[in-house]
Amino acid sequence: MSRAVPTTETAACWVAVTPDGRFAYETNTPDGSITGFRISAAGELTILDANGRTAVTGAGSAPIDLDTSADGRFLYVVLAGSDAIAVFRIDPSDGSLTARGSVPAPAAANGLAVM
Repeated sequence: MSRAVPTTETAACWVAVTPDGRFAYETNTPDGSITGFRISAAGELTILDANGRTAVTGAGSAPIDLDTSADGRFLYVVLAGSDAIAVFRIDPSDGSLTARGSVPAPAAANGLAVM
């Protein structure tokens, strides 16, 4: 296990781990960003991007909760400031995220469960 691994961002909120246990992602609510980590076989974390921004959800988007699809191919993120759910494709080789758009979410949505 790793000691604290700084993200360079503020207010890390929720964490989601891919089903294969290779990557973890956490939201940085006031920064409108997502930080990704590689997880070693020993459970050690390594930040994916030196600037702490594996993906940007936008100013005022307020990303909070997030979860991966059951097959680990997609990351879904509740954007409380935008009343939307952002969708990102997870690259299985390096954990990078590619934006795939968003869908509307109910106003004041603050949680997410993906099946």
